Amino acid sequence: MPSRLTRRRQAAARRDVHAFRAFDPTDYRETARLPHWDVFVGSEWMLGPRELKLTKREAIAFAYQIAVSKRFKLRAE
Repeated sequence: MPSRLTRRRQAAARRDVHAFRAFDPTDYRETARLPHWDVFVGSEWMLGPRELKLTKREAIAFAYQIAVSKRFKLRAE
């Protein structure tokens, strides 16, 4: 049985919201010590990642919250 964190990560991924480990090649030593996880929403692909610096647990929790929240459709006028 997977852990609750793994189940939430998988549930968010099914709804196209992903938590991933961000990597900055210019600042390798700093990011190796600091938490650097980010969240990406597939329906907002033009905006890219949210450029957050979270721990793994925080990023997965945030991705799950986005995935289960109500979706709004934006209209271009």
